[in-house]
Amino acid sequence: MFYLGDRFRFCCVLTHYTILPREKMKELQAPLFIEENSPKWFISFGNHMLTQQLLSRFSRPYPGTGSQIQYQYMGYLDVYWDQIQRPEWPQHRFGPLTDYRADADTVHIFKQIDSRLEGK
Repeated sequence: MFYLGDRFRFCCVLTHYTILPREKMKELQAPLFIEENSPKWFISFGNHMLTQQLLSRFSRPYPGTGSQIQYQYMGYLDVYWDQIQRPEWPQHRFGPLTDYRADADTVHIFKQIDSRLEGK
């Protein structure tokens, strides 16, 4: 994120259950609400049940059309996603972590695809 600077945006982090004033949040004109936005790229730190739940939530009909927002799995980064260089002795690793599962414990990348263009 450091290297991307202002080209990287967080989105879809609030739900309609937020205690923040919705009117003020809309004034920011930012893609904050998960119910109203779907990110172009979805990066998951680990491939867990929450990953699938979020992708399912983002996959919804395009406004005003019958086509569906979908996500295509683009691949993964072969690195362990969690912090292992912690100061506490029980959680600290003294070398690279090599015994992780690539299908679950790596960084997974999904891209929004336009289902309206399929077959064209």
